[in-house]
Amino acid sequence: AGPTPVSALIHAATMVTAGVYLIARTHVLFELSPLALECVGVIGAITLLLAGFTALMQTDIKKILAYSTMSQIGYMFLAEGAGAYQPAVFHLMTHAFFKALLFLSSGSVILAMHHEQDIFRMGNLRKHIPFVFWCMLIGTLALCAFPFTSGFYSKDEILHEAYLAGHYDLWLAGLFGAFLTGVYSFRLIFIVFFGPERWRQAAHHAHGHDDHADDHAHHGLGPKDEPHGAKTLDHHLPLAVLLIFSILGGFIHLPLDTVLPAAEHADHGPAWIVYLPIPVSLAGILVSWLLFVQAPQ
Repeated sequence: AGPTPVSALIHAATMVTAGVYLIARTHVLFELSPLALECVGVIGAITLLLAGFTALMQTDIKKILAYSTMSQIGYMFLAEGAGAYQPAVFHLMTHAFFKALLFLSSGSVILAMHHEQDIFRMGNLRKHIPFVFWCMLIGTLALCAFPFTSGFYSKDEILHEAYLAGHYDLWLAGLFGAFLTGVYSFRLIFIVFFGPERWRQAAHHAHGHDDHADDHAHHGLGPKDEPHGAKTLDHHLPLAVLLIFSILGGFIHLPLDTVLPAAEHADHGPAWIVYLPIPVSLAGILVSWLLFVQAPQ
């Protein structure tokens, strides 16, 4: 509801991640009560699934990202419940990069659409704001833990640690959450940046003449093209920096060994466990494509 840059800051780095950091730093107290630690993991699993389903039903572009944040926070609590404190904090950091990128990019979309936030009043915007489209696409791929993005290294480590710790229920919940993430995140991409230009339909209904839809684009009913000149730097520089970190952030090594215990496992499990989340996420993207691109509009 607030200004989008404030949303980006809150969801990426401050308020919503405070609980994850608090439990990580007080892990000694939680480990005194295995039941309390188990509750942390179960609540995290419930949160990531509930928020994922809720994001799937939203039409406001910022609300989709907000519930996405709740889902990713659920992953962090799930990790802590499984004793994987380092992966939880690692995902806290990588999530900050791509979620800030997604929120600021959504702000550019909203600005281009004259403060319209309903995704079903958008469509085919990749032709009007191509740089923002690529920023949203890379940020969404990182959210889905696509290989070689920052989210891949942290999110898959959480699922792997949960499996090795014997928390198979949490692992299955996280795996299904990865599928949901693929569906709801690419639902946003496909509806906003592909498909029919629904803002033209809105202009037609509002003015009764489709012939003047392009004129209406300059009066609040259609997208404005990306800014040029001096404004380009203001709009694109923060996105470009976050875009780089959304790709390379997974290679940043946090010195957590002196603060948080590293999980030790005698067996590293079958090799396919590490790579299973990738096809699961891709399956979610495929389902989203079938539902929102291939299905009749």
